Amino acid sequence: MSCSSATSPIDITKQGSAGSCHNLCRFIFDYPSSNCVVTNNETYLGFPYDTALQEYAKFNGNSQTVDEIRIYSPSLHTFNGKQADAEIVVTHSSIQGPGLIVCVPVMKAAKAGSESASLLKNIIDGTAMNAPNTSDTSVITTTGFNLNKLIPKTNFYYYSGTLPYDPCNGSYHVVVYEPNQFTSINVSSLQKLRNILTAHSITTKIGTSYYLSGKSASSSESSDVYMQCVPVTDSDDTEGFQMLQPNEPAVENMMKLFATGVVGVALFAIAYRFAIRRK
Repeated sequence: MSCSSATSPIDITKQGSAGSCHNLCRFIFDYPSSNCVVTNNETYLGFPYDTALQEYAKFNGNSQTVDEIRIYSPSLHTFNGKQADAEIVVTHSSIQGPGLIVCVPVMKAAKAGSESASLLKNIIDGTAMNAPNTSDTSVITTTGFNLNKLIPKTNFYYYSGTLPYDPCNGSYHVVVYEPNQFTSINVSSLQKLRNILTAHSITTKIGTSYYLSGKSASSSESSDVYMQCVPVTDSDDTEGFQMLQPNEPAVENMMKLFATGVVGVALFAIAYRFAIRRK
């Protein structure tokens, strides 16, 4: 069901981003494993997470607990006006502020051999066999059912919006990943998923600004990777990016900056200012 009052889902394009966000787009997660009990809800597969009352995710420093996981096919969000083959939607709640919705598009791949593809295959095969009809529920016997296998630790798009499905209310941080091969599904599993689900009627909304995260999602505060924009010495006068790891010794990071010429430029600027003052 599509709600006229909803502000999500949306269409996402690289050109349409309103900019980048850094401190306001900080996503940390490290989920534990869970049992997998799937319910066929006609337009999506829904399942809870065993550890729903425990906090294994943070967004902007606020702890988030998993409320529900859904799998739709095709996706709710669109990318350059096109739907992905499927979408995983993980809804969280927080007592410290807005909840969190994590949306992961899923693309079919002829040779989908990733952990995510294997996990999705087990879930879909088990549901197709034991819960093929609406309201059917099945306990899926699969080892290592874990959201860490389905959510990438990469950059993402961010916006503030409502629930993308009925009742289309609330205020949520919405994290949307780009389609990539981290979360993929093989062709036969996708066909089974479409056979047991009815396509949803949820449509994208316009007028919501979204941003590209300045940092990748990570599993801890200390695993950040910072992008330092520095001039390169190539003749094309373009800018490049130097990866600085906060866990590396300061000397090693300093040597990286020497290699790119940043420190040399800085020292020259200091010497120049000193000379001007002497005059």
